[in-house]
Amino acid sequence: GQVVAKELRVRLHAPELTLTLLAPAVVGQETPVQVVFQNPLPETLSGATLCMEGAGVSCPKPLRM
Repeated sequence: GQVVAKELRVRLHAPELTLTLLAPAVVGQETPVQVVFQNPLPETLSGATLCMEGAGVSCPKPLRM
């Protein structure tokens, strides 16, 4: 049998994110947020997960998109 090897190098850049609060933020309560970004790849995203961490984010939860 033949062995075929192929290498593809891709440099990924983080896309620009736009975060919009959908309600007033209250300490100790969940706040709905709209996250908008443009997929820079020519492929449809599938099985993607968004995880947000940062100061004041007490319990980050991954969200399936």
